[in-house]
Amino acid sequence: MTAPASGNPTTEISPGIHWIKGVLNETGHAYILQGLAGNYLLGVSRDLTGNPLIKKFKPYQILCIGDRHHGKSAASQLCKQVGRGITCSEIESVKLGKGVTVEQALPMARTSLFEDLIALPTPGHTPGALSYIFTQANHVTLFMGDSLCPVNGVWRYWVSHSNLPKFTNSIESLDGNYDLMVGNSFACSPLPFVKGQSVIREILDGIVLTARSNKRK
Repeated sequence: MTAPASGNPTTEISPGIHWIKGVLNETGHAYILQGLAGNYLLGVSRDLTGNPLIKKFKPYQILCIGDRHHGKSAASQLCKQVGRGITCSEIESVKLGKGVTVEQALPMARTSLFEDLIALPTPGHTPGALSYIFTQANHVTLFMGDSLCPVNGVWRYWVSHSNLPKFTNSIESLDGNYDLMVGNSFACSPLPFVKGQSVIREILDGIVLTARSNKRK
């Protein structure tokens, strides 16, 4: 799939899943999900403030981030625009930028947010990183936040050596069948997502093998 033309800040990458690029410098990614309970906004980025699509899909039932990197001080403006505080882990909630409102601070445990949206702990990139699973009928999307990132189409991770054991366990826990895997990092290129259960499983298994090998070094 090709990226949207310059000036087009969104594309529907799967039915009911809208990819929003940052409108200021086209870095950072977020996603609007049309869920069973209403619209959900995942992957908050400071570059989304003022994006017209944020207004188009209001109101939102939830505003989620994967880790502290998506909750910098400028995200407080987005909270005001959306009219909600942020949902993140308890660990990350005390590491957010000045003025950022926390609406839900979740435990580091698998948590059902709505019938079709689950938060699950994937520590490693940061201590309190969360990923999210969104289910539509039999279609399952895995939102990885910053934990995994495609660079020139090759999925990678950025984790300190001391955090590799925890990170490896996190990725090993992702043992489901996912039709779409999505990242939020500004470093994603050329696209922040990949499709296909077999392709995604190969990527996740490869990440685990690489992380295990790096742990031994």
